[in-house]
Amino acid sequence: MENQIYDGISNRHINLQYPNENYIIKKCTFSNCYSAGNGGALSIYVYYGASTNIANCTFTNCTSEANGGAIRLDIYAGSTSTFEGLIQFINCTGNVGGSLHIKISSMKSKLIINEMKFEDCYSSSTGGGMYLLNQMNAHAYIEQLTFTNCSSLSRGGGAYIISEVSSYLQINQITAEDCVCSKGNGGGIYVNIDFGASSEFKMINISLLRCKAQSDTSNDLPPTGYGGGIFLTGQGNYNSLSKLLDFRKMKFNGNTANKSGQTMYIAMTQVAEWCRAGTAGEYVKGNYSDGISNQNELQGIPVDSVTFDSYSSTQINELQNRLQYYWNVDRDEYYVRSNGSDQQPCNSSNPCLTVEESQIYLNINSLKPFLLYIYDNVSISNIVVISQTITPRTFRNYPLDSIQLSDILIKANGGFYLGAKVRFQLINFIMEGTQQQGTHGINGLSDAAEIDLQDCQFHMQNSGSYIGKCLVYASIGGNHAISNLIAKDISSYENIIKILFYYAGSVIITDCQFENITKIGETIAGGATLAILQSHQTRFDIIDCKFTSCKAPYTTGGAVYVEIVSASALIAITRTLFKQ
Repeated sequence: MENQIYDGISNRHINLQYPNENYIIKKCTFSNCYSAGNGGALSIYVYYGASTNIANCTFTNCTSEANGGAIRLDIYAGSTSTFEGLIQFINCTGNVGGSLHIKISSMKSKLIINEMKFEDCYSSSTGGGMYLLNQMNAHAYIEQLTFTNCSSLSRGGGAYIISEVSSYLQINQITAEDCVCSKGNGGGIYVNIDFGASSEFKMINISLLRCKAQSDTSNDLPPTGYGGGIFLTGQGNYNSLSKLLDFRKMKFNGNTANKSGQTMYIAMTQVAEWCRAGTAGEYVKGNYSDGISNQNELQGIPVDSVTFDSYSSTQINELQNRLQYYWNVDRDEYYVRSNGSDQQPCNSSNPCLTVEESQIYLNINSLKPFLLYIYDNVSISNIVVISQTITPRTFRNYPLDSIQLSDILIKANGGFYLGAKVRFQLINFIMEGTQQQGTHGINGLSDAAEIDLQDCQFHMQNSGSYIGKCLVYASIGGNHAISNLIAKDISSYENIIKILFYYAGSVIITDCQFENITKIGETIAGGATLAILQSHQTRFDIIDCKFTSCKAPYTTGGAVYVEIVSASALIAITRTLFKQ
C-alpha cells in the first residue's frame, strides 16, 4: 500500500505469519474509516518473525467500536513493526486506545516508532491517543510522541502505557498538552510498570502542559482525580540504584487534578527511595523549584497499584505526601574549593580546602545524611573511612545546576573505604600514577556497602604513566550501581572495576563507556572489568555499555572477565557493544 487515499472504508485486516513476510504501508491517508471490531482503519497481527513498516501516514476521523480507533496492532513471537517518518492521528475515537492500540509480546518482538502526533483523539475507556502494552521480554523503542487535546474516560487522557514481565521500553521524548482524563487518573499520561520482574523502563524529556485529571463524583472506588499531568504506578520493589526512573528533564506547567498531584502522582512502594536518589529529588522533580513551586504539584503514596485502587479517598489522604517532604530531609552539608581554607566553617560562602578538615572528618559518619559539595577540585591523600549505614553519604559537583564535573585526585595512599551507602555524582576521578597495589580508589568492604557512581569520569593524572589501583573494588557483597561512567586512556596493573563477591550482592553497570583501556601484566585476570561471583545470591549486569579498544594482552577478557563459581549466580550483558 503506497500513495493511496482511503476514505470511508471498513478496516483492513492484515495477518502476517511467516518469517520473511514484510507488509509496507507508505504515504497513505485514511479518513472516515470505521469498524465495529478492533482497528477503525487497520487491524494488524504480526507473528513468527514477520514484519510491518508504516511510514508517513495520516489517520483522520477514524472510529472503532472496540479497541484502536485507527489501528489495532498485535506483535508476537519475534516479529517487528516499524513506524517511520511522521504518523499523524486526528480526531480518532475508540474504546481502549482512542487512535492506536498496540500489544507487543514475547522475546525478540520489537516495536520501533520514529514520530507520532495525536490530535483531538478520544477513548471511551483508557488511553485517549494511545494504549501500549509491552510484555514478556519484548522491546519497544520510541523516539517522539505528542498528544494534543486528547481525552479518555478512564486512565491516561493522552496515553496509557504498561510495561511488564521483563520487557524493555524506551521513550526519548513525550509531550502531553491540553489532555483530559474525565473520570480517572493521569490527565496526560498513565504509566504502570512491573518493577519486580526485571522490566526496563526509560522515559526522558517529558513535557506536561495544561492537562487535567478529573474525578468521578459518583464513585469513590477506584480512586480518581489524581495526577493531572502524569500518574505513575506499578507493582514490585523499585531499585533506586537502577536509575530506570529519570525525570530530570521533565517540564510542566498549568496542570490540574481534582484530588492530588496537580502535575504528577506516584503510587509505588519505593516512592521515598526514588525521591531521595541523587540530590534534593533531582530524579523526580524536573523543573519543580523548592520554595517556589506549589508543593501540591508532585505528590505520592507508598503503595502499589493494586493497593491504591482499593483505597478510599480518606485512606489515601492519610498516607499520601508531597514528594518534596521525602527528599527535603535534615542533612549535614559541607563545601570544598581549591582556594578554600581549612580554617573556614566549610559552608557555601566559606568553603574548606580539603576533605581532611576536622569538621568534615569528624562528621562524615554522623547520623544525618551527609553531602560534600566540590566547587572545582580536591585531592585525597589518605584513607577516608565511611561506616555509617543509616543514611547515605554524597560527594558531588557544585553548583547543583552545573553539569561541569568536579575533580577528585586520588593519590598513591588515598582512597575511600566504604561499609555504607555512598554516592558519587558528576565527579571526574583522577588517579595519580603509581604501581602501588592494594589501596584502591573506592573500596566496598562490607555486604552493607552500596557504591553508587552517577555521571562520572575516570582518567590518569599523567598520560604515559601507569597505575596499580582499581577505581572501584567491591569485595564480600553489597548492592552497587555505576551509570554513565566514562573511563578513557587508562594503563593499569589492575582492573577499572573489580567485583569479588563471597556473599549476596549485585552490580549494575549501565550506559558506560570504556575506551583505550590496557591492563598490564599477567598476574591479574581481565581488563576493564572483572567479576568473580561465589554466592548463589549474586548478580552482575552490564547494560547499554560500550567497550572500545580494551585489551589485556597477557591474560584474557580485555573488556569483561567473569567467573561464576555458584551455579545460581547470574551475569547478564544487554545491548552492549565491543569494538577493537
